[in-house]
Amino acid sequence: MLPPTFGENRKIVYNFYSISEDKVVNLKNRGGGEEEEEIELFDKHEIVGSSHGWLALCNHREEQQFLYNPLSNRRVELPPIDALPVHEDYEDYCTPLNKLIISCSPEEQEHCVAMMSYSMDERLAFCSCPSRAAAEWTPIGEWSHAFEDKTLPRAYQDFVYSGKHKLFFCVTEFGDFEAWDFKDPNSPEMTPMDLKSDKDNYPYGSACKMEEYMLKRESKSVKYLVVAEQTGELFLVRRFILNPEYDSGPVSGEKTAPYMTVSFDVHKIDLQNGELIYMESSLDGLAIFIGINHGFAISAAEELKLSPNSIYFTDSKEYCPRYWDKDREYGGHDNGVFNYKTRTFSSCYFPAAATNSETQSIKRIVPPPIWFTP
Repeated sequence: MLPPTFGENRKIVYNFYSISEDKVVNLKNRGGGEEEEEIELFDKHEIVGSSHGWLALCNHREEQQFLYNPLSNRRVELPPIDALPVHEDYEDYCTPLNKLIISCSPEEQEHCVAMMSYSMDERLAFCSCPSRAAAEWTPIGEWSHAFEDKTLPRAYQDFVYSGKHKLFFCVTEFGDFEAWDFKDPNSPEMTPMDLKSDKDNYPYGSACKMEEYMLKRESKSVKYLVVAEQTGELFLVRRFILNPEYDSGPVSGEKTAPYMTVSFDVHKIDLQNGELIYMESSLDGLAIFIGINHGFAISAAEELKLSPNSIYFTDSKEYCPRYWDKDREYGGHDNGVFNYKTRTFSSCYFPAAATNSETQSIKRIVPPPIWFTP
């Protein structure tokens, strides 16, 4: 999904780039809402998730969050998050909602569970039957992680729902894996996943050349969990992003250069044997889609006119500026297609930052494009 535009009478027009058709499809908002409400929908709200045909939007300043279906124009209000506990060091700040996904459409009220990460520490919370008036967010998961002689926030970096396993899978910044069962929403059960890697040189792998290896060493890695619903397979994707430059701008600590994705590594998660199996040079023909969306993989990629063994990516939530940060020169540009076999990048509608070393020519897209699955 591309940034919405305004058509006649200032009505919102939703723009979707169809990969299989290689064209932009425009859809006018068929709703009967007030003009100002439609204009403010994407002007004052940040998109913090995309799953099962629904977008998750949040207005941090007004403490509003809701699910929105741009095809049906249906809106489902979500309970406020201001009552959730936050770290005492951040109590004077707003409570940011970082990412939100749902297990299924909220129209399936009895079965729908929403999960989100929130706060500066990326804590975890869930809400069952989010369309109910009495619904509320409940914090779950451990709050801290012991590292050497320090106690650090657990920081849930990503999570995904598997319809085949009926579980939410989560991964933390420190590489801890968890599986959450919400059969009883009043008492969700967590099972820790102790996964062993099959390669000593993880996460760099032997498929990459020396130049790529060095870029990985200089980069920040971000984790994504991806599910292939057709088979129920689960994958861990590590995305390597070359860090922006700091302390060279007029304000100390200001990021002054666009960030850039430089590589990926993928592991298949063997749930039965508790192993991370490194995928050396193939993704078994899959096309993987990551960003702030519900991470998913599609088989039979060629039949759908997708590039097999490729990763389709949009901006990471860790680096893309918040929607109110409109004066920044970076963000909203890091998208493209990474061929896992050839270790090469190509553009996907917009020129990807990874294919262009001339950072001054990169144009920021506001709001950033996201993957949307009707």
